[in-house]
Amino acid sequence: MRIVLFIFLILHGAVHVFYAMHSKGVFKMAPEMEWPDGSILLEKTAPESIRRWAVILLITADMAFSAAAVGVLLQTGWWQLALIAAALFSSAVFFVFWDGKYEKLANQGAVGILINLGLIVLSASWKWIGFLSG
Repeated sequence: MRIVLFIFLILHGAVHVFYAMHSKGVFKMAPEMEWPDGSILLEKTAPESIRRWAVILLITADMAFSAAAVGVLLQTGWWQLALIAAALFSSAVFFVFWDGKYEKLANQGAVGILINLGLIVLSASWKWIGFLSG
């Protein structure tokens, strides 16, 4: 099960890289997708600055998930804390760049936030379910 969680965390982090590449303009993840433009919290910030910060923060989130994945693989004592921190950071990034609308939430990271919530629950309860033993 450790290997499955390792691979899942690497792939979950990779999605953050895709969002970063979308923000940078390398490609569009969906034709109608405008994320991170239109952030309600950053409405007075220049769009180019918003995109630059989105790239930096998303790559940081990817690195955090990668660190947690390595911790899982090596069965360290800190992987749970690293995973909780990565999930909270990732969720905060998507909240900051949310446009304040409830349409097309999947394009704004809502699915990732739900996954992060599940990862936090998994991390917080790992001793009771013995998920990584073996």
